[in-house]
Amino acid sequence: MENDNIYSKINELLGQSPDKFAIIEEQIPIEIQMEYFEFLKRKNKVNDIKDVLLSKELLFIAETPLITKKEILSNLALIDKPEAFRAIEKYSQNPDKELNNWAKLALFESRMLLESSLLEQNRILISSALGGKNNKLRYFIVVFLNEGFTFDDTSKKVIFNEFDTVLKKNNCQPEQFLFYSKFFTLLVLVPLDASLKEAFSNAIDECNQYGQFLMNNFIVTNVKKLSEAEINELIQYPSKKK
Repeated sequence: MENDNIYSKINELLGQSPDKFAIIEEQIPIEIQMEYFEFLKRKNKVNDIKDVLLSKELLFIAETPLITKKEILSNLALIDKPEAFRAIEKYSQNPDKELNNWAKLALFESRMLLESSLLEQNRILISSALGGKNNKLRYFIVVFLNEGFTFDDTSKKVIFNEFDTVLKKNNCQPEQFLFYSKFFTLLVLVPLDASLKEAFSNAIDECNQYGQFLMNNFIVTNVKKLSEAEINELIQYPSKKK
């Protein structure tokens, strides 16, 4: 893939560069995000702003059904008025447990809409299940040992140093390294314009200067953190790891 960075893909889809990106930093399960944005897509716009603003009081009544609160939050998020944002913000401070993530999404959507309206900017909302920070998306990576190799203190030090150096050179921010018997994982924040394939391949190549102990294939996802059991199931299928 020649252009494997998100910035390039957005430009290809839109035919232009947005004025500013907005990344949802919260780690919210992808199924909830999909439900929320599908709900929002069906709504598209609010027909009666006055009624929606009046309905905000129902958010703070315990007896109001959760589905009604979902609809109110989604409707408020489509209104570019400070009053709508403040209502969502107030509810988000003490939401119903079941709507905690829904409220976070509505608050982010409302903030972005309000800022876009006030600043007259074309903004693009980007989200993933693992969230992000400072205009970077968070990814979960799995790198496998070649057969016959094990981790020792030296190899762990090489991996940490080389990945840290290469990724930071690409403006990526490593957050966590975890070592297992046949692979290691890391969480890393990656800029939208960074090439994922190139950055991680280069890091593996640098490590393999010390003995070809890492597989060239690797897993990269921003959908979820894979469990050790889920990763072990994939070890038997190296052709599917990249």
